[in-house]
Amino acid sequence: MKLPQSIDSTALRYFQAAATACSMRRAADQLNVSPSALSRQISALEEKLGAPLFERMPRGVKLTSAGEILLFHAEQSFKELDRAQKAIAELKGLRRGQINIAIVESAARGLLPPVLAALWARHADVKVSVQVAGTYEVLRRVERGEADIGIAFNVLRETDLMVVDVARLRIGAIMSRNHELAGRKSLKVQDLVGRPVFLADSSLMLRDALADAERSWALDVRLVTNSITLMSALAATTNGIALKTKVGVSEEIERGELNFVPVDDRRLPVQHLAVVVRRNLAFPALVNTIAKECTTALSRIRED
Repeated sequence: MKLPQSIDSTALRYFQAAATACSMRRAADQLNVSPSALSRQISALEEKLGAPLFERMPRGVKLTSAGEILLFHAEQSFKELDRAQKAIAELKGLRRGQINIAIVESAARGLLPPVLAALWARHADVKVSVQVAGTYEVLRRVERGEADIGIAFNVLRETDLMVVDVARLRIGAIMSRNHELAGRKSLKVQDLVGRPVFLADSSLMLRDALADAERSWALDVRLVTNSITLMSALAATTNGIALKTKVGVSEEIERGELNFVPVDDRRLPVQHLAVVVRRNLAFPALVNTIAKECTTALSRIRED
């Protein structure tokens, strides 16, 4: 048996238009072609397939059984082509697209630089917008579509956002290398009583984690701020102690400019740094690329 020749995509488009409009003339008007040109394409299609696709009615056309089968598969084919076009557009976006990131300050300082360096090493023309904010604002921006990806602490399990990856991090005492507690392997909260302490303010999730310890012990809180950078800088240059995770100060710790001593106390819960995106959306290639780089970066700092 001789196989039919390949079907021309133009003929399929004409056929789909006629099937949808139930009229050759209306379909021709929609496609801005002459009715005779459309009729020739469909007649040629019927000849190739060896079966009539339409019943010609007094006021239009009606699909035959063969026509219904062809319409179903034609629509599936067009959907696949649309998906392919979108995928190709995403590949273009990897080369010259834009990504919007909302992130907490410590992660912006300690996590994001290697992530962006890796991105630009492969996709040099991608533009990036970074907004630094507290956890609640980071999540709000992602939920509203103002950010494509968010990186924040202690994301609630009940969130509608998709959690891509999480790193568990302990809270510790950040201090200068010359501090008298710098040589300790671990501390308790009571070891900090009577010493100047720098704490995050209520805009940061870190403050919630420290609330129980602050209430239980009369800590000498000398500074409350939403700037992790300021806390760390003061810890390096004064006899004060900043209570936070190592995120954002890892390089200073490695260079010996700061010391991190874990505070092992039930009053200080483990912190969870999460990478999140919105649910129920196509996962664009650019967001996927950034998310993978973030996962790689988290693997370097996680303590679980």
